[in-house]
Amino acid sequence: MKRSPPFLQGALAGPLTKRQRQTIEEDVRGLLRWQETLKGWRPAKSAVAGVPFVALYARGALRACMGSGEGPYAERLTRAFLSALGDTRFGGVGEEAREDLVAEVSFVRSPRKVSPEALAEFFEVGTHGVGLHRDRKPPVFLLPSVARDSRLDAGGMVAALQHKAGVAVGDGELFAFETETVVVRRYVSKGPFPSVVEAGARWLAGLILPGGQVAFSIEARNGEQTLVGEMNHARAAAVLHALRAQGGARAKLARADAWLAGEGRRALAGKAIAGWPLDPARVAATLALAARAGVKALLPDARTYAAAQASRLAEVPWHAAQVVALLGQEAPAPVWEACVRDLERQPWAPWTALAAHQRGDARALAKAARGLVAAVRPEGAAYAGAVTITRAPEVAITALTVEALRAVLGRGRDAGVVAAIARGSRFLEGCQLTRGSVPGPYVPETEGAFSAVPGSSLLRGDVTGHAVLALLE
Repeated sequence: MKRSPPFLQGALAGPLTKRQRQTIEEDVRGLLRWQETLKGWRPAKSAVAGVPFVALYARGALRACMGSGEGPYAERLTRAFLSALGDTRFGGVGEEAREDLVAEVSFVRSPRKVSPEALAEFFEVGTHGVGLHRDRKPPVFLLPSVARDSRLDAGGMVAALQHKAGVAVGDGELFAFETETVVVRRYVSKGPFPSVVEAGARWLAGLILPGGQVAFSIEARNGEQTLVGEMNHARAAAVLHALRAQGGARAKLARADAWLAGEGRRALAGKAIAGWPLDPARVAATLALAARAGVKALLPDARTYAAAQASRLAEVPWHAAQVVALLGQEAPAPVWEACVRDLERQPWAPWTALAAHQRGDARALAKAARGLVAAVRPEGAAYAGAVTITRAPEVAITALTVEALRAVLGRGRDAGVVAAIARGSRFLEGCQLTRGSVPGPYVPETEGAFSAVPGSSLLRGDVTGHAVLALLE
C-alpha cells in the first residue's frame, strides 16, 4: 500500500470545534503579546490533532509562515509560532512590526489527489491550497491564503507550486486541500456579534463622510478610501438603498440623500461633477437608481429624463430595465419593450426581472426567472451558488440575482427559485468579512464588508449594498 504524503498525515479528521477555535485564539493572542516584550509567557492549552501552520502579517504584508508537526500536539502551535518568528523569507518580523502582527493559524483538511485539469474544475480562490509530494523528499505546498494574497487562479497556483518546488508537477503527486483557519489579532473586538445584515450595514454607514458624500471603495489591506469611481453615483445609490432597507444610520442617510440629490441636480444643470456619467442611458439609470434608493428629490428628474431619452435608453436594455424597475407602468413603452426583447438574447437579466415585478408583467417575470435560476451554479460546482458570467464570480452580480429572485418569489413560491435563493445566499455569506475571519493582511475595520470577487481586497460600496439587500429576509 502506497503511503500518504507526510504533510497529509497531519490533516484534520473534521472541522475545528468552537471550543478548539477559542483556545487557539487565546493561545495565539498570548503569544502575540509575549513576542513584543518576552514577558508573560504561558504554555499553550490547545492540542489539536493536526499540523498547525502560522502565517504572520504586519501592515497588510506577509512577514513569515511556518508549520510544525514536531512533538506532542500541545506543543505544535507554539513551535510553529516560534518558527515563524525566525522566518526571514518574506522580510521577517522586525522590531517595527511586532505590535502590528496578525496571525493566521491553519490546519489542512479534506486532502485529495488531483490532476491540474481536475483542479481547474473545482478550484476556489482562498478555499483551496495545493501540494506536491515526491518520494523520500519533503512535500512542497501552498496554503489557500497564497491564492488570496497573490490573486492566483488554479493555473497560477500550480505554476507557483512548480516554481517553489523547482520541478514540474508531473514529477510528483499533486494534491489539493482545504484548511481550517483561525485569524488572531492582538486585541479582541468588542461588542456583540452582529448578524450578517447588521455587520454589512455598519460597514456601509462608515462609507458616508461628514458632508454626506459616499466613498466609492476601500482597499482592505490598508484602509485607504477611493472617493470617486466609475458610475459613482449609481453605486452610491446601492449603499443608500441597503441602509434604508435595513433601517439604520438614519442621520448619515439623510446627509447622503442630500449629497446625492445635490450632485444630480447640479449635473443636470450642466455642472461638471466628478464621477457623473455623460452617456444618456447611464444618466437615466443613475437618476432612476437614486430615486429607487429613496432619494425622492430626484424622482421627477428621473421621470422627465427617461421620457426625453427613451430612444437612447431602449438601446441599452440593462439600464433601461433599471429605469423600469423604478417607474413600472409609468415607464415609456418602447423602453420596456426593449427589455422584453432582450430576454431572447440574454436570459440572465436581473434588472428585467425586477422591472417586470414592478410593472406587474407576470409573463416577462416568469421568463426572466427561468434565466436567473439557470445562472445560479449548482451544488458541488466551483463557487456553488454564484453567478459566473465572468472569469471569477462577481459578488454584486450574484447578490443582484438573489434580490431579483426574491421579487419573483413574492409572486408565488417555486421550488427551483427557493433552492436558487438558498444557494446564492450561502455563497454570499461566505464572501463576507466577518469577525474572526477578516484575513490577516486586512485592516480590522473591514469587518462586515463583502469582497467584489472571492479573495479580492477591493471593497466597493455597491457590492456590499447589493449583498445586504439580497440577504434581507
